[in-house]
Amino acid sequence: MKQIYFKSTAYMYMFALLETVGKIQLDLLGANYNHYKNKKLALKWYKNIKQEIINTELADLDEAIKNLDRLYKGMIT
Repeated sequence: MKQIYFKSTAYMYMFALLETVGKIQLDLLGANYNHYKNKKLALKWYKNIKQEIINTELADLDEAIKNLDRLYKGMIT
């Protein structure tokens, strides 16, 4: 998803993880039905987003990672 409203992709991910829920959150994070069907795709998605947000050292990083972990666990169960 091309982002034009955020300073960087990491800021968009942080916003999605901390301020949104449901379909809007998944859309901003680039997740779709295929991520719930394919564990390899879900793992790649998870690692890419985690790496992107960890490199930024933004505030509330721990909370964002908890939300990301929750989403990922939902994909692989």
